[in-house]
Amino acid sequence: MNYKKLTDYIGKLNPGKWMPDPQLGDGTDENPYIMPFVDYDEIVMAYYQDVYKIIEELNIDYAAILEKTGMDKVQNLEEYDISGADGETLLCLLLHVIRRDRFCEGYLNRFIKNGLIQKWLLRLSDIDK
Repeated sequence: MNYKKLTDYIGKLNPGKWMPDPQLGDGTDENPYIMPFVDYDEIVMAYYQDVYKIIEELNIDYAAILEKTGMDKVQNLEEYDISGADGETLLCLLLHVIRRDRFCEGYLNRFIKNGLIQKWLLRLSDIDK
């Protein structure tokens, strides 16, 4: 399997910046609160899109792999053991973080900052050799 499209991001993903900084708005109709969000650079946004593309290209059944590996029951992905994970499982981990970010702003940023995205991409690179 060739995961080069994703492993090319090793060492290139930088944490985003929380916006707006500082919190804007006062909650009135004229000046509503602006919900904070993470502003990612172009490289992270390209990575985000490439994860979806490779899952689609390889026709990976994301939900089935989550269930098969028990990943869907894991509360803390930082503790998920990848030592025996295959490429499809790692791709699903990467997608899982992106999907959770939709409902928990900053989730992807956390995994970039703590180095787990990098670790998972390195493992994917090892599998690709």
